[in-house]
Amino acid sequence: LAAAVVGPGPVGIDVEPLTRRPGPVSVLRRLLPHDEVDAARAGPDPGPALLRLWVRREALFKAGTDDVRLTEWTDRGRAAVVALAGADGAHRALSPAPSPAPTPPSGR
Repeated sequence: LAAAVVGPGPVGIDVEPLTRRPGPVSVLRRLLPHDEVDAARAGPDPGPALLRLWVRREALFKAGTDDVRLTEWTDRGRAAVVALAGADGAHRALSPAPSPAPTPPSGR
C-alpha cells in the first residue's frame, strides 16, 4: 500500500496491515496513554483495538500535534487500518494494489 496526505496545516497518516498486532503491552504502556491502552485491552479481542489505537497515535505523532481532526477507517479490501490526522476534507483513498500481469494464452 501507499498513502499520501497533503493539507494547509499539520498532517500525518499511518497505514498498517489489518493482521498486524502492536508490541507487548509493557511497551505500549511506555509509548501510549495508559488509559487508552487499558480501554483497548478491555474488550474480548484486544488485538484489533490496540492496532487502531497504535495507528491513531502514530498519525498524530507524524502530524506533530494532537490538536487536529482525526479520521480512521478499516479498508477491508486492502486488509489495512488507516488513520489520518489533519487535512480536513481530505479524500479517504489508498492507491490500488497493482494488478498482476496477464498470463499470455498458451499456444499449444
